[in-house]
Amino acid sequence: MLVVAFAFALSALVGCGSSDATPGVDAGGGGDAGTPGDGGAFDAGMTVTGMPRVHRAAPVGCPTERGAGTATPIAGEECSMDSDCTAGTNGRCLVSTGGARRNSCSYDQCSMDSACMGQVCDCRPSATSSAPNRCLGGDCVVDADCGAGGYCSPSVGFDSVNYPYVGYYCHTAADTCLDDEDCAAMGATARCAYDPTTSRWACSNELFLPP
Repeated sequence: MLVVAFAFALSALVGCGSSDATPGVDAGGGGDAGTPGDGGAFDAGMTVTGMPRVHRAAPVGCPTERGAGTATPIAGEECSMDSDCTAGTNGRCLVSTGGARRNSCSYDQCSMDSACMGQVCDCRPSATSSAPNRCLGGDCVVDADCGAGGYCSPSVGFDSVNYPYVGYYCHTAADTCLDDEDCAAMGATARCAYDPTTSRWACSNELFLPP
């Protein structure tokens, strides 16, 4: 699946946040990612410190309303309309956005962090969006989990249209970027994303879908 691809091929979403991400006040602390390294997926860059533009200061409740599904009837598929999706909360019949066209049911996993057993309830963009609220892993839920003065930010993934974030991670002194703007030297598609192989945020030149 795409999340796994992010974690092991990055390899992730949008310097802009979902409704669950609390934008921080820009304290002018954005760092300089330095010059690109060897052209690999992640650039070593230079260590940076400061306040990321998107971070999660406190839990935020997600919309319980959900927009209509995107599917059109296809014979033999899991669903043809939203009313076919009754196995969970706020069921919607969605059409796949990649690979062979297919319809499948989608359900909300949460509306609050408490439903996610220690993980973040990542919200759909708005109450009219058909995207689901999802429980996302990582190493933090709010800034306080990252220590005094720490920041917990969402990292982007490959499908930044429907599912922009793949997890929430703490920033540390080892990071080589704070925001997407720090990665401009690596090209228009470069993003500041969490690198699970080094446990830090770094610029990635993987080809991400536009937000």
